[in-house]
Amino acid sequence: MNEKGVVTTCHEMKRRFVLGEINSSRFGYPTQQAQYMKDLLESGDYGLEYKAIQLHQRRYPHWASLPHNTLWTIVQFRLHKSEFEKIYTNQEESWKRLTDGTYKLIDAANNLDADPTRDPNISEVISACRGGKFNPIGITLHSQKGDDRYRVVEGSARLISLYICCINARLSQICTEEIELILGVSERCWKVFPPRGY
Repeated sequence: MNEKGVVTTCHEMKRRFVLGEINSSRFGYPTQQAQYMKDLLESGDYGLEYKAIQLHQRRYPHWASLPHNTLWTIVQFRLHKSEFEKIYTNQEESWKRLTDGTYKLIDAANNLDADPTRDPNISEVISACRGGKFNPIGITLHSQKGDDRYRVVEGSARLISLYICCINARLSQICTEEIELILGVSERCWKVFPPRGY
Protein backbone atom coordinates (compact mmCIF):
# COMPACT_ATOMS: atom_id res chain seq x y z
CA MET A 1 0.00 0.00 0.00
CA ASN A 2 1.30 3.42 -0.91
CA GLU A 3 1.00 5.43 2.31
CA LYS A 4 1.55 8.72 0.43
CA GLY A 5 -2.11 9.29 -0.27
CA VAL A 6 -4.21 12.45 -0.16
CA VAL A 7 -3.98 14.07 3.27
CA THR A 8 -7.40 14.48 4.85
CA THR A 9 -8.86 15.66 8.15
CA CYS A 10 -9.85 13.84 11.31
CA HIS A 11 -13.38 15.10 10.60
CA GLU A 12 -13.43 13.38 7.19
CA MET A 13 -12.08 10.17 8.72
CA LYS A 14 -14.89 10.22 11.29
CA ARG A 15 -17.52 11.09 8.66
CA ARG A 16 -16.55 8.07 6.56
CA PHE A 17 -16.16 5.92 9.66
CA VAL A 18 -19.72 6.64 10.79
CA LEU A 19 -21.09 6.07 7.27
CA GLY A 20 -19.43 2.66 7.32
CA GLU A 21 -20.99 1.76 10.65
CA ILE A 22 -24.52 3.00 9.99
CA ASN A 23 -24.55 0.98 6.75
CA SER A 24 -23.79 -2.13 8.81
CA SER A 25 -26.60 -4.18 10.34
CA ARG A 26 -24.16 -5.13 13.12
CA PHE A 27 -24.58 -1.74 14.84
CA GLY A 28 -28.32 -1.81 15.29
CA TYR A 29 -29.49 1.49 13.80
CA PRO A 30 -33.23 1.42 12.97
CA THR A 31 -33.78 2.11 9.25
CA GLN A 32 -35.30 5.57 9.73
CA GLN A 33 -32.53 6.72 12.08
CA ALA A 34 -29.84 5.29 9.80
CA GLN A 35 -31.27 7.27 6.86
CA TYR A 36 -31.39 10.44 8.96
CA MET A 37 -27.73 9.99 9.91
CA LYS A 38 -26.77 9.23 6.32
CA ASP A 39 -28.53 12.39 5.09
CA LEU A 40 -26.56 14.48 7.60
CA LEU A 41 -23.24 12.83 6.73
CA GLU A 42 -23.74 13.22 2.98
CA SER A 43 -25.11 16.77 3.18
CA GLY A 44 -21.78 18.48 2.45
CA ASP A 45 -22.48 20.79 5.40
CA TYR A 46 -19.75 20.62 8.05
CA GLY A 47 -22.13 21.46 10.90
CA LEU A 48 -24.63 18.74 9.97
CA GLU A 49 -21.85 16.19 9.44
CA TYR A 50 -20.43 17.10 12.86
CA LYS A 51 -23.86 16.65 14.45
CA ALA A 52 -24.11 13.09 13.07
CA ILE A 53 -20.58 12.29 14.19
CA GLN A 54 -21.36 13.47 17.73
CA LEU A 55 -24.59 11.47 17.83
CA HIS A 56 -22.72 8.33 16.80
CA GLN A 57 -19.84 8.98 19.17
CA ARG A 58 -22.21 8.93 22.15
CA ARG A 59 -23.09 5.34 21.25
CA TYR A 60 -19.65 4.17 20.15
CA PRO A 61 -16.80 6.32 21.56
CA HIS A 62 -14.14 4.60 19.42
CA TRP A 63 -11.93 7.59 18.81
CA ALA A 64 -10.99 8.57 22.35
CA SER A 65 -8.01 6.19 22.45
CA LEU A 66 -6.54 7.11 19.04
CA PRO A 67 -3.30 9.16 19.24
CA HIS A 68 -4.14 12.83 18.83
CA ASN A 69 -1.23 13.54 16.47
CA THR A 70 -2.42 11.02 13.86
CA LEU A 71 -2.00 12.07 10.22
CA TRP A 72 -4.98 10.83 8.19
CA THR A 73 -4.71 10.13 4.46
CA ILE A 74 -6.94 8.66 1.78
CA VAL A 75 -4.98 5.81 0.19
CA GLN A 76 -5.38 2.99 -2.32
CA PHE A 77 -5.16 -0.47 -0.77
CA ARG A 78 -4.07 -3.27 -3.13
CA LEU A 79 -6.16 -6.42 -2.95
CA HIS A 80 -3.15 -8.68 -2.66
CA LYS A 81 -2.34 -11.34 -0.07
CA SER A 82 0.91 -9.60 0.94
CA GLU A 83 -1.07 -6.47 1.89
CA PHE A 84 -3.62 -8.38 3.95
CA GLU A 85 -0.79 -10.15 5.81
CA LYS A 86 0.14 -6.80 7.40
CA ILE A 87 -3.31 -6.23 8.91
CA TYR A 88 -4.09 -6.99 12.56
CA THR A 89 -7.27 -6.83 14.61
CA ASN A 90 -7.53 -5.30 18.06
CA GLN A 91 -6.90 -7.39 21.18
CA GLU A 92 -10.47 -8.05 22.18
CA GLU A 93 -11.21 -11.56 23.36
CA SER A 94 -13.46 -12.25 20.36
CA TRP A 95 -10.58 -11.54 17.95
CA LYS A 96 -8.20 -13.62 20.04
CA ARG A 97 -10.62 -16.51 19.62
CA LEU A 98 -11.24 -15.95 15.89
CA THR A 99 -7.52 -15.65 15.08
CA ASP A 100 -6.39 -18.45 17.41
CA GLY A 101 -4.39 -15.87 19.35
CA THR A 102 -2.42 -14.30 16.47
CA TYR A 103 -4.64 -11.21 15.97
CA LYS A 104 -3.88 -11.48 12.24
CA LEU A 105 -6.83 -10.59 10.04
CA ILE A 106 -6.05 -13.35 7.53
CA ASP A 107 -6.16 -15.98 10.28
CA ALA A 108 -9.67 -14.83 11.21
CA ALA A 109 -10.60 -14.88 7.51
CA ASN A 110 -9.29 -18.40 6.94
CA ASN A 111 -10.95 -19.69 10.11
CA LEU A 112 -14.30 -18.16 9.13
CA ASP A 113 -13.97 -19.43 5.57
CA ALA A 114 -13.53 -22.94 6.96
CA ASP A 115 -16.19 -22.61 9.67
CA PRO A 116 -18.72 -19.74 9.31
CA THR A 117 -20.37 -20.67 12.61
CA ARG A 118 -17.41 -19.21 14.51
CA ASP A 119 -18.99 -15.76 14.07
CA PRO A 120 -22.46 -15.64 12.46
CA ASN A 121 -22.45 -11.81 12.27
CA ILE A 122 -19.25 -11.63 10.23
CA SER A 123 -20.43 -14.62 8.18
CA GLU A 124 -23.47 -12.54 7.14
CA VAL A 125 -21.13 -9.85 5.81
CA ILE A 126 -19.13 -12.52 3.96
CA SER A 127 -22.33 -13.91 2.40
CA ALA A 128 -23.35 -10.44 1.24
CA CYS A 129 -19.91 -9.93 -0.29
CA ARG A 130 -20.16 -13.26 -2.11
CA GLY A 131 -23.48 -12.03 -3.48
CA GLY A 132 -21.80 -8.93 -4.91
CA LYS A 133 -22.79 -6.50 -2.13
CA PHE A 134 -19.80 -4.55 -0.86
CA ASN A 135 -19.18 -0.92 0.09
CA PRO A 136 -15.68 0.14 1.23
CA ILE A 137 -16.77 3.50 2.70
CA GLY A 138 -15.34 4.04 6.16
CA ILE A 139 -12.75 1.25 6.19
CA THR A 140 -9.99 2.70 8.35
CA LEU A 141 -6.53 1.45 9.31
CA HIS A 142 -3.97 2.84 11.75
CA SER A 143 -0.21 2.33 12.00
CA GLN A 144 2.63 3.59 14.15
CA LYS A 145 5.31 5.42 12.18
CA GLY A 146 8.09 2.99 11.27
CA ASP A 147 5.91 -0.09 11.76
CA ASP A 148 4.84 -1.92 8.60
CA ARG A 149 1.73 -3.41 10.22
CA TYR A 150 -1.78 -1.95 10.17
CA ARG A 151 -4.48 -2.17 12.80
CA VAL A 152 -8.15 -2.09 11.80
CA VAL A 153 -10.02 0.86 13.29
CA GLU A 154 -13.19 0.19 11.29
CA GLY A 155 -14.12 -2.44 8.72
CA SER A 156 -12.73 -5.75 10.02
CA ALA A 157 -15.69 -7.78 8.76
CA ARG A 158 -15.55 -6.17 5.31
CA LEU A 159 -11.79 -6.69 5.01
CA ILE A 160 -12.23 -10.33 6.02
CA SER A 161 -14.97 -10.61 3.38
CA LEU A 162 -12.68 -9.11 0.74
CA TYR A 163 -9.90 -11.53 1.62
CA ILE A 164 -12.19 -14.53 1.36
CA CYS A 165 -13.92 -13.36 -1.83
CA CYS A 166 -10.95 -11.84 -3.66
CA ILE A 167 -7.89 -13.74 -2.45
CA ASN A 168 -9.28 -17.15 -1.54
CA ALA A 169 -12.03 -17.30 -4.18
CA ARG A 170 -11.41 -14.46 -6.68
CA LEU A 171 -15.03 -13.49 -7.30
CA SER A 172 -14.75 -11.13 -10.24
CA GLN A 173 -17.96 -9.15 -9.66
CA ILE A 174 -16.61 -7.34 -6.60
CA CYS A 175 -12.84 -7.77 -6.93
CA THR A 176 -10.96 -4.78 -8.26
CA GLU A 177 -7.21 -4.17 -8.10
CA GLU A 178 -7.54 -1.63 -5.28
CA ILE A 179 -10.02 -0.09 -2.86
CA GLU A 180 -9.95 3.35 -1.29
CA LEU A 181 -9.64 3.56 2.47
CA ILE A 182 -8.44 5.86 5.24
CA LEU A 183 -5.03 5.34 6.84
CA GLY A 184 -3.84 7.03 10.02
CA VAL A 185 -0.15 7.15 10.97
CA SER A 186 1.17 8.49 14.28
CA GLU A 187 4.39 8.61 16.27
CA ARG A 188 2.81 6.73 19.17
CA CYS A 189 1.21 3.32 18.90
CA TRP A 190 -2.49 2.92 19.45
CA LYS A 191 -2.81 1.35 22.90
CA VAL A 192 -5.16 -1.39 21.65
CA PHE A 193 -2.59 -2.49 19.03
CA PRO A 194 -0.17 -5.35 19.83
CA PRO A 195 3.33 -3.92 20.48
CA ARG A 196 6.15 -4.17 17.96
CA GLY A 197 7.68 -7.60 17.80
CA TYR A 198 4.39 -9.31 18.66
